[in-house]
Amino acid sequence: MRILFLCIIFSILSLTLFGQEFKKVFLGKDALNYKGLILKYDQNSNDETDYSFYIDPPNELFQKPVYKPTNLNSYLNFKTDKSALTNRLFFVKNVSGLDQKIFNEGKYVFELEDLGNKEIIYYLYDCQLESDFPFLVKGFSYTTNYVKQYLVRKVDEFTNEISISTPLESNTSIFITKNIKKNIAFYYLNLSTIGRTLTYGGKGVKILFNDGTKWEKPYEKIYVNTTNGNGWQYSAFISLNQTDLNLFSNKVIKKFRLYIYDNYYLGDTEKFVYYFKAIKTMK
Repeated sequence: MRILFLCIIFSILSLTLFGQEFKKVFLGKDALNYKGLILKYDQNSNDETDYSFYIDPPNELFQKPVYKPTNLNSYLNFKTDKSALTNRLFFVKNVSGLDQKIFNEGKYVFELEDLGNKEIIYYLYDCQLESDFPFLVKGFSYTTNYVKQYLVRKVDEFTNEISISTPLESNTSIFITKNIKKNIAFYYLNLSTIGRTLTYGGKGVKILFNDGTKWEKPYEKIYVNTTNGNGWQYSAFISLNQTDLNLFSNKVIKKFRLYIYDNYYLGDTEKFVYYFKAIKTMK
């Protein structure tokens, strides 16, 4: 009986470790849901390891030294050497909130255990900065009901028109809107990216999905606006039909191009498949 029990436990662990793929999953303020998941450092991340990894739980912002600093100088020991994190699997043993009087709102600390050598290190998580989250995740799956709670529903008090949209996250380049007017639903997809050069009158949207297929709107108008000194922002506001909705409800966006300007750094795009599924059901 004991042998059977051990076999069952081993099978469960094997399914967790080998039965799923590592993927980008950023849960924002739902940081507690990372507990029990497995993390792997993403070598394609933006390399932001400043003030993020520690041997002991941090007691203050910008605490030094960090775990395995790239520079031992007391003034420069704030960045963790990413080579000390690569090719390792970490189990999230615990997730704890931090004192908001000391840390900014939305900060959590992850207790991470190396699945190989059992070393414990601590990671400082910011629920507002998806671009700084340096891990790929195994063990979490989105559902329609999970993402539905984050969709924003508003009613115009003058016209009674209803607007339902994805949350305005600080770093997302994808935004979905559903407008309901006189019981008729209209769907829109907003895409944006940054370009280093200024171009007026550009047209054309191309989206590449993870499975290699593409979706194109060659005559879609591209709008341009200034940014805070970091090039120009290009955007498209696209009306979607039912065929488009079905497509985006089943395919994960890998990257897109607005005229000649590409956006590769989309972060966690799998959740948008479920946003599309959820927004279609809401009224």
